[in-house]
Amino acid sequence: MVGAAGLVAGLLSAVVPSGVAGAAPGPASGPVGAGGLVSAQTVQGGYVFPYGAAPHLGSLSGDTLDSRTVAIASTPTGQGYWLVGADGGVFTFGDAAFEGSTGSVQLAQPVVGMAGGPAGKGYWLVASDGGVFSFGTSHFYGSTGGVPLVQPVMGMAAGPGGAGYWLVASDGGVFSYGSSRFYGSTGGVHLVQPIVGMAATPDGKGYWLVASDGGIFSFGDALFYGSTGGRALSAPIVGMAATPDGRGYYLVGRDGSVYTFGDAVFHGSASPVPAGSPAIGIAACAVGGYWVATRGPATSPFTPQLDAYIKTLPETVTAAVEDLNTGAVYTYDPGLSLVLGSTVKVQILGTLLAGAQAQHRWLTPTEISEATAMIEISDNADGQALFDEVGGAGPIQAWDDSIGMTDSYVFPNWGLSTSSALDELTLLKIYAEPNRFLSDPYRLFGLDLLRNVELSQIFGINVGPPESGVQAVKTGRIPEVGAHNAIGWIEADGRNYLIASLVQWGPSDPVEEAAIEPMSVDTWFGLGP
Repeated sequence: MVGAAGLVAGLLSAVVPSGVAGAAPGPASGPVGAGGLVSAQTVQGGYVFPYGAAPHLGSLSGDTLDSRTVAIASTPTGQGYWLVGADGGVFTFGDAAFEGSTGSVQLAQPVVGMAGGPAGKGYWLVASDGGVFSFGTSHFYGSTGGVPLVQPVMGMAAGPGGAGYWLVASDGGVFSYGSSRFYGSTGGVHLVQPIVGMAATPDGKGYWLVASDGGIFSFGDALFYGSTGGRALSAPIVGMAATPDGRGYYLVGRDGSVYTFGDAVFHGSASPVPAGSPAIGIAACAVGGYWVATRGPATSPFTPQLDAYIKTLPETVTAAVEDLNTGAVYTYDPGLSLVLGSTVKVQILGTLLAGAQAQHRWLTPTEISEATAMIEISDNADGQALFDEVGGAGPIQAWDDSIGMTDSYVFPNWGLSTSSALDELTLLKIYAEPNRFLSDPYRLFGLDLLRNVELSQIFGINVGPPESGVQAVKTGRIPEVGAHNAIGWIEADGRNYLIASLVQWGPSDPVEEAAIEPMSVDTWFGLGP
């Protein structure tokens, strides 16, 4: 058998600097992929749904944008609102004034939130690294841009009179600036689900944090009026807004569902939102009611620009991506089944785990040792030992068939087994999500191995996302047939997706990776919040 260790000589990586921001944003180092590749995708605008007394003022539906909408903020009069994209592009409706944006600036990290300033004549934008950008009458009071954070910033809230603001990270860490005081946080507290947003009381002497399960954490003079924590939700919570008098609040789920507490009155919800257009936030209207904003329909990361580039390469390429946030699946030349190399070891592992589960036993110490070496350092000898132990190609093929891998073929010379990119997504999902094929003890054991693959064994799909975002990965290569494959699960900064890129008949490692890396970059940026 030809070995497929998955080892890369001279691993390429993208360096993305932390952001720094001030009152007037200037040129900054942008996120660049391997070889200088930058995503050139466009996306569709989303909807804004008004409820109660909130007026219908328009939306971005039908517009083509450079990035997805990520937040909404309302003016003090209740007669306008702003929408902001991940690139910092600002869009105004009603009496919301345009005071500037970062839409033409290369940001170190994407914008994730915004807050309106005094009298509706200014606003702040915040990026996931805590970089703050201020416009109009909204002044800059400080940021965490350039400061290492434990977890990314998820949103912000403005203090009264525009004299300060708060930032909140996904672990509930709160950062206060200007006249906005610190009243507490959940930083350092074990949370069931991450924090996704915050809202301040009218007098600025307190604030609420909300988690994705709808759990509410109140600080200062912010009173607790209830939550959806502990309830089965139809979709995760993505944002919150306080009522004008601060005696209640609204929560909105990704599917557009609205939940009201305290004196917040329910006027309707956007659930179900238009296909592929998840809700991204909610804004209270000063005269009553609220607006629910969605982002535009998902678009394929396999853009015409990427397709044109890949067609200049000599190798054969197939790929697939599943966005676990929306369920959308995207493919590139999906009809191909290519040689797997060491990625077939994930199938060997699955067969081993399923067999032990069927026998109502745990893995033996030898099996654990062999499985660990087979996956984490891609040891071929241990792969052969486990291939033989599970019974060879026949039982592995039977397990593949049982989980729905309809285009995969396992051969006695196992490194030359073939599969399609869609089948590789099916395989990854067995480890990424609870399922009927592997119970959690066995599934999570396998996932732990895939999460701890040595860096020397990883290439391609880790270009773009942060290292901490790679939740599972396996690569394989057979130089004799130009096979160079990478499959994995990425979850970070609001993204959650499976990706499989298979390459064959490439002349060299750099040329073969030249196809995988831009796919990874475009998927990371294309599926971003």
